Amino acid sequence: MNVDETDEPSLSNGCLAMFVSVAFAALLMALGSPPVGYSLFLYPFVFISVTIIAASIGLPLRYIAVHLGIANAWTAVAIGAVSGAGLPALNAFSGGSDRDWINVAAYGAVGAASGLMFFLIGTAPRAPRRSVAAMLALAFSSIAAILLAQPQML
Repeated sequence: MNVDETDEPSLSNGCLAMFVSVAFAALLMALGSPPVGYSLFLYPFVFISVTIIAASIGLPLRYIAVHLGIANAWTAVAIGAVSGAGLPALNAFSGGSDRDWINVAAYGAVGAASGLMFFLIGTAPRAPRRSVAAMLALAFSSIAAILLAQPQML
């Protein structure tokens, strides 16, 4: 198999993909925390927290997937979901309420969207139009879903 045919991003694309996917996840988390004005003020702290979680959970899982030869869009989504839901799941398993399980699902969804964003940016040089269209659709649909889930913001 030719090196150019793999789904693996180059180092520069990988760094860009990591930065943009973390920024995307942090934005979704900030928009999902009412009141929006206050949560956007905390965006730099959310960005740092998401970066630490992605680097400590997501990157090692991604490395394992690459090593096993199973790295593709689906594994990127699964790794993102595990990275996003991992810490809230620990809290929910320790006797959390129903609200804690809703948080696990929400953070898992944000992580899955971020993992897909990572994959699309990492593979963008091979199919730029497809990747840009998919990234825009993913971003707008995710933000719209978060805003619609909070009727007090409309």
